[in-house]
Amino acid sequence: MAVVAIAGVLVANASGWPAGAVADTDSHSGRATFYSLGDSGLGNCSFPEVPADRFYAALGPEDYDHAGGCGGYLEVTGPLGTVRVLAADKCPECESGHLDMSPEAFAMIGPLADGVIPITYRGVRDPDGVGPVRVRVKEGSSAWWIGFLIMDHGNPLASVEYLADADADEWRGLARAEYNYWLQEDGAGPGPFTLRLTDIYGHQAVVEGIELSPMVDQVTNVRMYETDASSPTGSASSASSASSASSPAPTASVPGPAESGACAATAAVNTMWPTGFQATVTVRNTAAAAAGSWVVTWIVPADVTIGTAWNATVGQSGTAVTASAPVWSPTLAVGETVSIGFNADRPIGPGTVEAAVAGSITLNGESCVGF
Repeated sequence: MAVVAIAGVLVANASGWPAGAVADTDSHSGRATFYSLGDSGLGNCSFPEVPADRFYAALGPEDYDHAGGCGGYLEVTGPLGTVRVLAADKCPECESGHLDMSPEAFAMIGPLADGVIPITYRGVRDPDGVGPVRVRVKEGSSAWWIGFLIMDHGNPLASVEYLADADADEWRGLARAEYNYWLQEDGAGPGPFTLRLTDIYGHQAVVEGIELSPMVDQVTNVRMYETDASSPTGSASSASSASSASSPAPTASVPGPAESGACAATAAVNTMWPTGFQATVTVRNTAAAAAGSWVVTWIVPADVTIGTAWNATVGQSGTAVTASAPVWSPTLAVGETVSIGFNADRPIGPGTVEAAVAGSITLNGESCVGF
């Protein structure tokens, strides 16, 4: 179904439902259990891998909403803390409000030994640290039948369309399957394809250059809710495994006004639990030239130990942390921004880690100013 995007307006998805619990930003009460998808992913949402932080959940049929909730995020609070999870699977036996979470996510909010815990949860609108969009063409696709899997879009999607006739600006809607692929049953030609994505909040983006290459991740330079004054249109490149479903490659936002110095940076704690936290270090290249083979460093308090990280190769020596550019994004162009996420262990008080980290960030050896 074709959708006219209106910023800030809730848009019905292709099934006519508002993406279940993932679309509701009000707080609700429920319960949580846990299960595991292993390392391969491939729950009902068809995501080919689990998120790098391994924080995901399966939703009951009402909340799963015929795949309408796939790729969105929930903030879940339990007895021990709060965690953000990716909607990645369907739990057929779960009632509305029952979230079947990964063991890693469950352990952040309650003791695994309890098995079932009370929770509150809400949908997360415009979650940070998500994107750029990835596209995968379904196996068996051809010029006469095709399916597209859209990943790393942040908010639940309302519609996906393909450009059938560029001269006439004719867009045709794709039908969403229960397994989260968007299908054109009578085909869309040999490609390359241009897709228009609309999420339930009216954010819209156009993705160009999608090849008829089944089961290959095609990584774009598009994010669904870019805030800078720029076109969200972008192109795609192929990669066998460029990023996880919730932890994107560090393709950057569009340049904004340049700060003084070589870089600008900030740090924020996203989620806390009794024995640790999840944080993001964001760096913008404000120099006059691109930063090739970029390296970001920062200092953490002595009792902080970095665990898993994403969007960079991260190492720690004592209190010094080094984040090196990944192979798929080795250069940070002028005005571009990278957000490096990580989990760490240590009970903290609000603001203490942000302040310690934010004052010590460097890009390729140059100290960064705040922004």
